[in-house]
Amino acid sequence: MSKFRKTVTFLCSLSMIIGLQPAVNVEAEPEYTDSAYWNMQCMNQDSLSEEQQASCQAYADFIEQRNKELTVKLSELDSSKQGISATIDSYTAKSAEYSAQIDGLNSMMDDLNMQIGGANKQSDELLIQIKDSEEQIELEKAQIESLKQRMKNRMSANQGTMRLNQFLDVLMGAQSFSDFVRIAGGLSDIYEYDSTILEEMNESYAKLNEMQEELLSEQNDLKVVQMNLESGKSLLNAQQSALVASKDELSTLQLQYQEQLKNADSQTVQIIEEMNQNTAVLDNVKNSIALSYEKTKPKSTPTPTPAAGDDNGNSDGGSGSPDWYTDGSGAPVTGGGSNPYYGGWGNCTWGAWQLVYDTLGIALPGWGMAGDWLWYAQRDGYPTGSEPAVYSVAVYVGHVAFVTEVGDGMVYIKEGNYMGQYYERWVPLDALPYTGQTCLGYIYLQ
Repeated sequence: MSKFRKTVTFLCSLSMIIGLQPAVNVEAEPEYTDSAYWNMQCMNQDSLSEEQQASCQAYADFIEQRNKELTVKLSELDSSKQGISATIDSYTAKSAEYSAQIDGLNSMMDDLNMQIGGANKQSDELLIQIKDSEEQIELEKAQIESLKQRMKNRMSANQGTMRLNQFLDVLMGAQSFSDFVRIAGGLSDIYEYDSTILEEMNESYAKLNEMQEELLSEQNDLKVVQMNLESGKSLLNAQQSALVASKDELSTLQLQYQEQLKNADSQTVQIIEEMNQNTAVLDNVKNSIALSYEKTKPKSTPTPTPAAGDDNGNSDGGSGSPDWYTDGSGAPVTGGGSNPYYGGWGNCTWGAWQLVYDTLGIALPGWGMAGDWLWYAQRDGYPTGSEPAVYSVAVYVGHVAFVTEVGDGMVYIKEGNYMGQYYERWVPLDALPYTGQTCLGYIYLQ
């Protein structure tokens, strides 16, 4: 059964009457999921029936609608990609900020380690000093004890002549060194020299004890400093660990968003590829419809009358064409440029872009499908309107052309993909003849 028009036969029975009623043809909604079938039916054709032309036009409308939907999706993807990129940039900046903070903490950690090293060195030096002072104290004590013993021995040796035996036990029973000196000072048999030495040793002993107490106090203070430094180091380590963890988390999020951006880029490429394929199919289908229409159109269809002085649509006609514009065979000689479209003169968008570039030196952006040019031009700031103008782009439903002259109710256009090739002709302002494609407006370039 043809997919151009599906029919469903209903058998109806009437109550009280047994019999068959005539079959009723019901047109079903066309299905375009089988694009290969529709492409085979509508592409590269030149003898479609009127019914087939209508079905292929519906297929073309479906493709145009699909590309519009893809354009919306592409715009949404672009917005999403911009948001993802902005998020990645913010994460990158935050990660750099964390890195700077980590570097600052590392510098502070180095300073603390130096201070801790200095404190440890100072502590070691204090321990040595304390040990030295203890040794000196012990030495002084030994010397004092030795002197006391020497004085005792001297007194014992002289007690017969000095008659001080009765005081010896008292002297040696002194409870403290000061008592000993005081008692000894009162004894006339102790030499003045020994007494002086004993006093000096006593003073030295006292100073050593005082110095040792100062060293011990300084050692305690240093221990407090060391504890504070170690506590600060622990705090810095905790802050550093937290920053490193935050930076790692940011890196993970960045990778996730980069993957999302990669997927969005992949979807964008797929959509653009599909849109380009759709555009190629659409141009081919419309060309097939136009070629078929030329064969099936009524013979009485009047030809639009060109303005005075026109050459009736010959490819070398139309004022304003540069001398280099044809090569003698009617095919324009292009002036180069980076045309974003493909298909040469078999593609109307390629032709319009190239004609604008070769005539005016203006490289238009890539605006996708022909019927969308007006919208994209308005978006990009190009002036547009409904009145025709020389050297403007006429935008139709599914077609674009370059306007080189404006006549009485008509415009002279140069176009690609007229029956698959370059063509020039006078056409009415409202729509293209034969195909009936409505004029949507004009893009002004001067």
